[in-house]
Amino acid sequence: MIKMTKVMIVEGDDSVIKELKMQLSYLYCDVISTVGSGEKALDFLSSISDEDSSLLDEYRSISDDDSSLLDEYRSISDEDIKSYPKTTIPDVIFLDIGLNKEDSCSTNITSSHVNHLMDASETAKEIRDKHHIPIIFIVRHTNEDSISEVKLDFPFGYVLTPISTRELKVTIDVAIYTAKIEAERIKAQQELKKSDERYKALFDNMVSGVAIYEVVGDGEDFIFADLNKAGETIENQKREELIGRSIFEVRPGVAEFGLVDTFRKVFKTGEPYHHPINLYKDDRVTRYYENYVYKLSSGEIVALFRDETIKKVSEDEMRRLESQLNHAQKMEAIGIMAGGIAHDFNNILFPIIGAAEMLAEDSTEGSTQKLFISEILKAGYRAKELVKQILTFSRQADQEMTPLSIQPILKEIIKLARSMLPSTIKINQYIPKNCCMVNADPTQVHQVFMNLIINAFHAMENTDGTLTIKLSESENPPVYIDNYEIAQSKSDIRIDDIVKNTTFDNPKFESASGKYLCIEVSDTGVGMDKATLQRIFEPYFTTKELGKGTGLGLAVVHGIVKRCKGDIVVTSELGKGTSFKIYLPGVEQTTFDTIESSTLKKATGSETILVVDDEPVVAKMFGQILKRAGYKVFIEIDSLDALENFREKPDMYDLVITDLTMPGITGEKLCAALKIAKPNIPVILCTGFSGKAADLEKNNFGIDRVVMKPIISNDLLKAVRELLDLHLPHPSP
Repeated sequence: MIKMTKVMIVEGDDSVIKELKMQLSYLYCDVISTVGSGEKALDFLSSISDEDSSLLDEYRSISDDDSSLLDEYRSISDEDIKSYPKTTIPDVIFLDIGLNKEDSCSTNITSSHVNHLMDASETAKEIRDKHHIPIIFIVRHTNEDSISEVKLDFPFGYVLTPISTRELKVTIDVAIYTAKIEAERIKAQQELKKSDERYKALFDNMVSGVAIYEVVGDGEDFIFADLNKAGETIENQKREELIGRSIFEVRPGVAEFGLVDTFRKVFKTGEPYHHPINLYKDDRVTRYYENYVYKLSSGEIVALFRDETIKKVSEDEMRRLESQLNHAQKMEAIGIMAGGIAHDFNNILFPIIGAAEMLAEDSTEGSTQKLFISEILKAGYRAKELVKQILTFSRQADQEMTPLSIQPILKEIIKLARSMLPSTIKINQYIPKNCCMVNADPTQVHQVFMNLIINAFHAMENTDGTLTIKLSESENPPVYIDNYEIAQSKSDIRIDDIVKNTTFDNPKFESASGKYLCIEVSDTGVGMDKATLQRIFEPYFTTKELGKGTGLGLAVVHGIVKRCKGDIVVTSELGKGTSFKIYLPGVEQTTFDTIESSTLKKATGSETILVVDDEPVVAKMFGQILKRAGYKVFIEIDSLDALENFREKPDMYDLVITDLTMPGITGEKLCAALKIAKPNIPVILCTGFSGKAADLEKNNFGIDRVVMKPIISNDLLKAVRELLDLHLPHPSP
């Protein structure tokens, strides 16, 4: 159904109303109300239901390309007109230009306006502002004053009395069309206002910084045009401080940062570009920024940016920790492998050293045979010490961890170094008398500093140099920033301050006493680059010439210091030298009771000893050493067979020597089973893994003594004799 044009008439002259209604009837317009005053017109419009207001918009949405309005009106039947709602908002209002008083005879609608009668101009303004309905003025006089008055109120048209049907038709069509355009304009303005509000809210509430730049020329300069609140926070600058200023003035380091090139590229191509995280630096700030740059239709350049400093530093720290973890895992894996190799090597060394010792006993003093055997023993003992170094590196070497003072050890080492180093190398020492004690093994401490001094010597042997050994005590552990050691009191660290190559193992450790001992060994030698520095603790890694080093020295140092719960900090610079700082947690000085050892009896005997070892060569060597000392020996290669034979005749054996690692059952379990069969049987356990030595003796496995392979013959015989004398009431003479 085609909608009819609904009309409201605001006119006080009944004759004009009658004439206008007649003309409107020809055009099939529906007069929904006639009132005689502006007040009544406004009351009527305010009383109409909001539900009917949508009909006006629906009618105005009809395209002008449809069939003519006149044909549409003529196609409407009388039934349609009668059924059409009478309380809808009018499409157009006819208003008397001469309206200046209330006409009480028009309708029964009660007005709330009693003090003032609105004229046509006031009425038109109220209707236009509140209801947006097009108004057509009714003009009775065609003089210039009347026409000028009409134009002042910006109506949608006017008609002259007497009224022409053709003129009325055109005026209505134009008014409705103009109202439709005006409504669209108002709607567009409202949408634009909402869009501006949304943009401002988005701009001001974004987490990322947003900066807008005006482009000068072909990209010669970029001027700040706007900056959001997040940008103010990130840059710690107010928007007002930046607007109108050149980016080169505000950001002096922007060219080196690479952002200007990105701006120019986006300005010329119009394509957005992601400027990845990069370090920006000037006299005011040093930060990591990420930018996303695009071009507006206005030609302005927009940069969305974020301060990624915390993220970048966190990622760098994560990579450092991952690298440190990988290094620790690699060292652990190599340590386990080294421990296994050392165990097998001990089993090889034991028969070599044992056989050589027996040959030496049987050889004539001064003979060529005695000389050769002596060289074999020297090589065997050197190999034994090498195995100890490997076990120390793998943290499996037996250590006597006791509180000790470092000063005497350092003085002894310095004395030895003076005789070892050439006179071209000067030695400076700074060793105070009073420093806290540390919990360590004195032999291994000696080994640590000898290795460091030898390294310093090799770094300076071709030039004059200075070796400095310094001992100091502190109540603060070392402080690290980005892998670099700094003084505890230093503050405001900048990236520029960090220029040296540095490596360290574990920067976080604690001292129960609250004190830390720092031993520094530094040289003025050739120094190391960063790549070398990262590998110095790897076993068998060396930069020395063939024959000058095995590559185990610093790996052993690393193992010993870690066993002492300490830390190593190494700083080096090519051409200037290297400094090793070893930090050890201090301990309170403790008084220990001195235990005097009783004089051992002659290390021989005639008792019966059971030897259990899965290595036939090792078991046979044990047997030969013990037999030469007068003992009766039974050898078992299989631990299960040994246990079965012992259970059959437990009283036949006076002592048992067993290996730790064996197929079948291990040495610990074998010892426990032997003690069940014969509780007072003394048991010696031999092993190439000394890391568990103390624990094995403390645990309830029935082990009376733990000895390390390869054991020297005299040490073995002393241990055997000592246990036999302790357990037997009447030992053999």
